[in-house]
Amino acid sequence: MGWIYQHAIDVLIFLGDDSPESSGAAEYINRMLKFASQTKSITKTEKKQLLAVSALLSRPWFSRRWVIQEVALARKATVMVPSYTSHVVCIWKMPWVDFADAVPLFSRRADLAKHLTPDEAYGLGEIDALGAASLVNLTNNLHRKDSEDRILDSLLDLESLLTKIPMFDVTQIQDAVYAVLSLAKDTQSKFPDHESPPIPINYHISPSRLFAYVVRFIIKQTNSLDILCRPWAPSGIDLPSWIATVATCPYARRPDGSYHRQYADTLVRSPGARGKFYNASGGSGPTVWQTCSVYPNNHEHTKGLYLEINAHDHVEDEAIEKLVVAGVYLDEILCIGYHGWMGIEEECPAEFWRTVVGDRGPDSENAPSWYRRACQHVYRRIGHVDLDTTKMITISLSDDADFLRRMQSVTWGRRFFKTRRGKPGLGPPDCKCSSNFEAQSWGPKL
Repeated sequence: MGWIYQHAIDVLIFLGDDSPESSGAAEYINRMLKFASQTKSITKTEKKQLLAVSALLSRPWFSRRWVIQEVALARKATVMVPSYTSHVVCIWKMPWVDFADAVPLFSRRADLAKHLTPDEAYGLGEIDALGAASLVNLTNNLHRKDSEDRILDSLLDLESLLTKIPMFDVTQIQDAVYAVLSLAKDTQSKFPDHESPPIPINYHISPSRLFAYVVRFIIKQTNSLDILCRPWAPSGIDLPSWIATVATCPYARRPDGSYHRQYADTLVRSPGARGKFYNASGGSGPTVWQTCSVYPNNHEHTKGLYLEINAHDHVEDEAIEKLVVAGVYLDEILCIGYHGWMGIEEECPAEFWRTVVGDRGPDSENAPSWYRRACQHVYRRIGHVDLDTTKMITISLSDDADFLRRMQSVTWGRRFFKTRRGKPGLGPPDCKCSSNFEAQSWGPKL
């Protein structure tokens, strides 16, 4: 199929049946492409058009994983919205290159949500998380092409592809991997003929076994355990706990196709990203080999992983009854929530504001010093520590909103805690007092 897309005169992209709002969406998109000025307030008509564009970009086509090939490999593509009565006569059509420009321009207008009613804002959803936005961002960065749109080089590895499109749907579970396998730079037939491919293409392989192959391959390729922290595999199937599923994705898709935040962003860096990011194993690299089965005492013959972290940490507490494997005892949760900032008029403690932003700025550089001031300003306004960040973002000044977006991306669905040693941190929603934190430093069987 890849060869067909690359050599087609034009790849036609049908976005589904026409709707009454389609013409309004087309008008708004054309106006954006002309960089028409946007006033501080919007009219009732513009509201309808704004929501129409969001609805268009939320259509099911943008959530299908196999369409990535269509767009990424095509030298020319055209977006088309047909009418109810005919799939030949179109209401409107647009070259994909223009449509791809319109999507990020629309994302930049997310602040217009403050002009919408709560119900309208809910319908708009998280613009940056729309399937169309993910698709455009991915395909723009997938290949290096020449002036005639011929592919010169692939730029993204398999880990990058899988973690950029976790919410894209497939019919066959195995296609979560197979749909992008030929697009990744590290899986494009670069293995000798006499060697078995590290990720076999075989629909008779169970998803758990296939995904175990994928995790093993990525860890060996990257010399990193970060894939264990990235949600990428489909949910709703029986998988080992070390294969992160879309159930913990930052955003979830609603039935209408729009997205809403359901969890905080992962703290590990995006593949290939620069900056002072966190990673899953510090400066230690893993050694990977296989065990007999992912599921002990199970008839499923899925090979598992055995990771040895190349570190020599001292086991500080040998009396840890809950520790299944040898490792390093870190600490124990003493309390949930923050109790060290009793007076809002007092200066915001560094351990609080730095923790709620992950001690980083939006680009994973050092947290800006003004975050302290913004944090204190926000909490002085509301007078208590329980904070509805989504509501506050829509009514706040730009600086406050920037801080709140960063805070939201770090804390959503996580719980603030302090350990017995006085260290602050953020944990999963089910963490509780007396929970142990353990670092597996050698020989952990996942």
